[in-house]
Amino acid sequence: MQTRKKILLSFCVGSVLLLLSLAGIILYYYHHPSATRSLIEKSLSHSTGTSLSIKGLSYSLNPVKIRATDIIFKAIDDPLGFFLKIYDLKVDVAFKGPFGRRSLVVKALFIAPFRKNEIAGNFARGNKILFFQTGLEEDNGVFPF
Repeated sequence: MQTRKKILLSFCVGSVLLLLSLAGIILYYYHHPSATRSLIEKSLSHSTGTSLSIKGLSYSLNPVKIRATDIIFKAIDDPLGFFLKIYDLKVDVAFKGPFGRRSLVVKALFIAPFRKNEIAGNFARGNKILFFQTGLEEDNGVFPF
């Protein structure tokens, strides 16, 4: 066997092993949302410089939907610093376009900054509440969540 064929054969075997490893990693994270949640927490904490925790994470691939509950961002160094709590985050996305040039399109986004049972308590204490709901329009109108 020539040296060129040996090199080509070992390159092909290495490529197949690499692709199988990547497929195994992707399948593992797809079937284990808790591992995916911890991976997201670590990467977002590192990139934002804050402490991040996510209590619940669920997702599906067909249709592509993501839901996260009780997301908390806190400043690491200053306990009186930055604090953000999102109770519910729902995202509905789709891949659109021809096969070679697909793009990720956000069809709907819903962010709940508080729970419904907390509204009365906040008004009773005199706190001002910012309430917003975002529904991005699709071709056939507003996408309901």
